[in-house]
Amino acid sequence: MKTIAFLFLATCLLGCSDFADQEHFYVDPRLSEAVTAFFKEAENRGIPVQKDMLSVVIGPCSTSGRCEKTNNTAKITINESFFRSGSPDPIALQYMVYHEFGHYMGREHNDSFSIMNPNTYAGVYHNDAAQREALIDELFKFQ
Repeated sequence: MKTIAFLFLATCLLGCSDFADQEHFYVDPRLSEAVTAFFKEAENRGIPVQKDMLSVVIGPCSTSGRCEKTNNTAKITINESFFRSGSPDPIALQYMVYHEFGHYMGREHNDSFSIMNPNTYAGVYHNDAAQREALIDELFKFQ
C-alpha cells in the first residue's frame, strides 16, 4: 500500500512540472514550429543556445510574452490571448517567440533596428522577408 501511495504522489508531483524530462526541455506543441525555427537559426550561425531546464509555454501574462529565469530553470510564456480564435499568424508568432528568446539569451529591450525593440518592427518583420532576415541577424549578432 505504501508503494502505491508513493507512486501516486510521485506521479502527481511530476505532473505539475512543465518539463517532460527534467534533463531537457518542454515546448508546447502549438509553439513547436517557431521554437524549432529559432534553434535552427541559432545553429546556422554557430550560436549555442542552452535547452536544458527550459520550458516554452502558452499562458496568461500581461504582455505579448514573458521570459523568466531562475538559478537553474527558465520559462518563456507566450500570451494565451493569441490562441483564443484559433491558430495565430505563424510569422507574428515567430516574431514573439524570437523576441522572448532574445531575453533568454540575455538581450534587453532597445531603441534600434531590432527584434528587441518591442513591437516597433513587428510589421516590417511580417511583411518584408529581407528585413526579417536582417532582424534575425541582428538578434544573434551579440552572441
